[in-house]
Amino acid sequence: MIEHLFGSRTRLKLLQLLFTHPTAWFYVRELSRTVHEHINSIRRELANLEAIGLLEKKVEQRKTFYQVKSDFLLYTELKALVLKSQLIHEKKFLRRLEQAGKIELLLLLGHFIGDTQSAIDLFIVGNLSNKHIQVLLEEFNQRFGQNLRYTVMTLTEYQYRRDVTDKFLFNLLQAPQIVLVDNLALKKN
Repeated sequence: MIEHLFGSRTRLKLLQLLFTHPTAWFYVRELSRTVHEHINSIRRELANLEAIGLLEKKVEQRKTFYQVKSDFLLYTELKALVLKSQLIHEKKFLRRLEQAGKIELLLLLGHFIGDTQSAIDLFIVGNLSNKHIQVLLEEFNQRFGQNLRYTVMTLTEYQYRRDVTDKFLFNLLQAPQIVLVDNLALKKN
């Protein structure tokens, strides 16, 4: 949807990556590998974005690095638009994830809530196809240039770890999070 507004899938992918990592510097080949686009397309879009003043450029050791300019006039508006469009795709990803099997608990952490200290981004308790989850995560990683860290537990494993007061599980449940599915509320006793 939003790629039609921006006129280029490559430009949208670059903007998503740059706005989700606003303090990072990226070089051209790294951008090409991360967003899975041809290097010439990347160069063309970088030149377009630099021409309007959105990107800052520096050269170190014969490599040209780019970073989004936080003082760009429309920075806040563009960032909000790009990140909101990413949320639409994340919701589609989560709906597809829920179709992978029976989910008892689904928590969003880390990347999804902007918590850089979190050990994982996605926590799932349920009976799911590991192969299906891997395919979905790979699609997500390619689309957003973000490797999601996740943990999947069966209901039995979750209950055991909860009963023995597992430190990893306890810390995870106490961390900032968004609860998408919680069928365990009645099963806590």
